[in-house]
Amino acid sequence: MSDTPRFKPKRSILVFLFISHFFSRWGDRMWSFGVPLFLVVVYCDSLLLAAIYGLMLTLALTIFGTWVGDFVDATPRRKFVVITLFLNNLFITLNSVCLLIILILNNSKIPLYRPILYTLSVLLIIFGALARLTSLGTNISVEKDWVVVIAHKDSRSLACINTNLRRIDLICKLFAPVFITTIMHFNLLAATIIMALWNIISFFVETLLINFVYNLEPNLAHKEYRHKYESSEDNTQIEDSSLSNNNNNNSNNSNEDIPFSGSDDTAGIINEEDLVQKYPKVRLRMTTTKTFNNTKRFAKRLKRKLLRIPKNFIVGWKIYLRQKVRLVGLSMACLYLTVLGFSGVTAGYFYTQGMKELYLGIAQGIAGVIGVGATIAFPYIRQLTGNVRAGVIGISLQLFSLCFCVIGVFAPGNPTFSSPPPSAACQSPIDALNFTNTSYLSTSLTMVNNNTNTTTEWYQYSSLGFMVTGVVTARFGLWVFDLSVIQIVQENVIETERGVVNGIMSSMNFFNDMLHFLLVTIFPNPNQFGYLTILSFLSIATAWVLFFIFVMLHEREAFFSKDECCGYRKQKYEVAVELSSSNEDINDNYDDQ
Repeated sequence: MSDTPRFKPKRSILVFLFISHFFSRWGDRMWSFGVPLFLVVVYCDSLLLAAIYGLMLTLALTIFGTWVGDFVDATPRRKFVVITLFLNNLFITLNSVCLLIILILNNSKIPLYRPILYTLSVLLIIFGALARLTSLGTNISVEKDWVVVIAHKDSRSLACINTNLRRIDLICKLFAPVFITTIMHFNLLAATIIMALWNIISFFVETLLINFVYNLEPNLAHKEYRHKYESSEDNTQIEDSSLSNNNNNNSNNSNEDIPFSGSDDTAGIINEEDLVQKYPKVRLRMTTTKTFNNTKRFAKRLKRKLLRIPKNFIVGWKIYLRQKVRLVGLSMACLYLTVLGFSGVTAGYFYTQGMKELYLGIAQGIAGVIGVGATIAFPYIRQLTGNVRAGVIGISLQLFSLCFCVIGVFAPGNPTFSSPPPSAACQSPIDALNFTNTSYLSTSLTMVNNNTNTTTEWYQYSSLGFMVTGVVTARFGLWVFDLSVIQIVQENVIETERGVVNGIMSSMNFFNDMLHFLLVTIFPNPNQFGYLTILSFLSIATAWVLFFIFVMLHEREAFFSKDECCGYRKQKYEVAVELSSSNEDINDNYDDQ
């Protein structure tokens, strides 16, 4: 049967969804790139706060990712997205306000400057962590749940929506840093104000567009919940009703001494309006009691949710481990335990080996274009080979590309196993780190390497060439595999567990990302980068093994089936529908005869 989509979402729904996603990702990319750079500018003598800021954000996502996913499953779709959008943009705006005050104080040097600065820095970290958590919730809800409903579980439509969302994300990742650093080059205060205004405006635009999507797709209003949430909501309603009954009893008891006029047959009936008008103190008493009980009820709910975090973490892992896609999530997490991406660490190492800032920017731009190309190619690869084979192709291409990095470790010019090139720009790890962050983050700086030896032979840079080639070309396989994993999870996780499963996967990803920075602190010297390269390659190889085990255990038929090739797929439920319809036709003909 042809793999043409059985259902095509309305064009207006997709347009509203993609525009909303652009506003969200552009603001997030500006903020996540700009804040560490602001901290480097303010604390020009230290990178400590920028490092603490990144560590705390990653730690918060690792610890509370499961909890966020749990809320996705327990909350109605529109309510959850609107709340997280509001909180996300609020926290980013507060974050920008803190930055604005820090920049003003930094210029004024008023008394008690240091204590105020440290207080604002703590608030900056807290607001940043909360903003990342709410952003994670929005992403899980929209990208992992809403799109499945919008596509009506059609495989091809789902692939098209996923690739467009990822393409928008990569474009924002490529151009948003350029936009914000260009403004920062002229005026830091203006850049901070623009970030704040963008998120204020973005909230109203995103909320409006999300409501349009929700209203145009009626199925989004219908959501299934896990049984434990239904029971907990019932218990909450019972508690609330018992509290209200107690309140009524208390109010009746407190009003027993208040006289009122009326005949004997109406002596047991109290007219509330007449009572309040005749006895004004009753209104105050009733309002105070209601406010107290509402506060008490809210405190109980908050306490119950906070105490449920450890339990939800354990329950979430139990749910995840019984999933068919558990090995897929572990495979994806292994891709985060690597230094072979265009992070500040990798760019800093390339700079210490003599690669100038201009060429770093060009290489990063090429990597971004290759990533966008992967999102364009994925639907065609999936249509020709099937989703499972597309994932195998993606992870295999990434592993093959990173073989060049391993070759570069042992090639001439590598500082780990051979002599470094004489044009190394930095002579110590600290210098390398300082140059890395300023040169990698700011496009306004121009570094000139005065130690270049023009007599160096080309082969002494062969190590650098191999490693840059491997890192850049690996982006294609990475994003093909990423899109394949997203769709595999969407198609194999039931609606009631999408949030918690994706929350667990996000926590594993951020934990490995934090672990890779820990490895960099253990091996900080550029001469030790070769060891990190080998560990990263082994991590990617582990991801390949885990994904292939998943394929052999659960998708063997799809992987070896000839019907997966050339755009043809036989789906069991389609065959069942055709058989049932043909049987009905036969029965109808028999009855007519």
